Amino acid sequence: MAKKSKIAKDARRRETVARHAQRRAALKLVVSSPTASRAEREAAALGLQKLPRDASPTRLRNRDVRQRLFQASVDRASSGDHDNGPVAVRIARLRAERARLLGFATHADLVLADQTARTTDAVDTMLASMVPASVANAEKEAAVLGELAARDGVEVAPWDWAFYSEQVRAER
Repeated sequence: MAKKSKIAKDARRRETVARHAQRRAALKLVVSSPTASRAEREAAALGLQKLPRDASPTRLRNRDVRQRLFQASVDRASSGDHDNGPVAVRIARLRAERARLLGFATHADLVLADQTARTTDAVDTMLASMVPASVANAEKEAAVLGELAARDGVEVAPWDWAFYSEQVRAER
């Protein structure tokens, strides 16, 4: 059983590597295409970059670049040939069907059955207990980041969060 699992895992890994190689080849074609618009070439070039998800925006002083990088990250795999929406819907339906076949009301009930929380009600209760402190913490952080952004003459936006957070960390 373990050997079959390893073989399947290796096959999935090879498929993923092949898909990434195809995507990179397509992006390189766009970047080098004389008919592609500047925006298309820039978006494709961003797709070719393997930037650390959290590290890069902390050092980008140009706000427009931070915004474009943020938007490219948010929009990734959400439209066109690379839209993962239908795949996510299919996965959710298959998970719901599997849960039903195994006698559970939802996929969450199935997953939690052998976990510490055991029930979705227990998870909801735990998360609800964390909300007030989490919101208060986020509001305090937003206020500090807003002050820094105001010094630069801007209102803090989602693409600024990592940049100004790094400045706060460096000051402390």
